[in-house]
Amino acid sequence: SLFNSMDFGILGYGLYLFGIGSKVKILRSDGSTQKAEVCGIDWQEGMIDVRWIVNNSKTYGKKLTLEHLLLLNPHFISRNRHLVS
Repeated sequence: SLFNSMDFGILGYGLYLFGIGSKVKILRSDGSTQKAEVCGIDWQEGMIDVRWIVNNSKTYGKKLTLEHLLLLNPHFISRNRHLVS
């Protein structure tokens, strides 16, 4: 399923990667992208809550795994060491 969290990588833009309110692009396994906004971070569970942005309105809540997103994007780890405990 395209909406399985294992299908997603993440491409961050904005000052604070993974910060609340960060605008991100979700990269689907089929190569398509979807705009989203980070609306919560659960550090204990290692999950990021995002909302899809569709036609400039936020819909569709989704939890994505922080650890998996970092593993998919090793350059994020070196750039954001504080994210990895």
